[in-house]
Amino acid sequence: MKNILLAIIVLTTIQGIGFSQTKIKKVKDLNLKDSWEEISILKTNQEIREGTYKRFILGKLSVEGTYKNGERSGIWKIYNYQNNIETEINFDSGLIHYLAKDTVTNLDVQLETKINPTGDRPIINISSSKMILFYLSQLVKYPIYALENSISGQVEILIKVNSEGKIVDYVICTSIDKSLDEEAMRVARMIPLELLPAYKNGVPVDSDIKVPVKFTLL
Repeated sequence: MKNILLAIIVLTTIQGIGFSQTKIKKVKDLNLKDSWEEISILKTNQEIREGTYKRFILGKLSVEGTYKNGERSGIWKIYNYQNNIETEINFDSGLIHYLAKDTVTNLDVQLETKINPTGDRPIINISSSKMILFYLSQLVKYPIYALENSISGQVEILIKVNSEGKIVDYVICTSIDKSLDEEAMRVARMIPLELLPAYKNGVPVDSDIKVPVKFTLL
């Protein structure tokens, strides 16, 4: 009984020391109102993330997970604009569950893949579709020239991603008007996307994602 009690006391002390070594840093998104990150960091080295992480977009939880020694660990949950989980990644087991549109029914279906799959896998957005949606809806401004000339339509921007999941270029693949193109590109470049690369036959490959930006005259 004494040995068990001693073990509990020692464990509690160790946990207490570990907790006191971290603190929460709040980082505001300077582009999007009511949006911020809550990052647990080491007090002794504030460059190292350790513990819980949460990102809020317009006051709503968008991403949550944990860091261990600066690396993502455990289960991370990414939420869509309806506040439902669109992607869940287990960085310990390597499993990913994500929602995708069924090409026949156009309904969301849940699929499973891995962080390092042996087959094919699309790009996985780990910063949430909510991030893209609200950056576009909140920050895009209708150009005066397009308003005065009653120009509307949908600009499509191709974001090119390399085999490491890094964005390497932005290309307009559907152009409407120079003023609309430039505004769509301006905001697209501002979106702080984090991505896992696409895979082909078990090998990470260059790929891209398409971001539509719609301009509608009221």
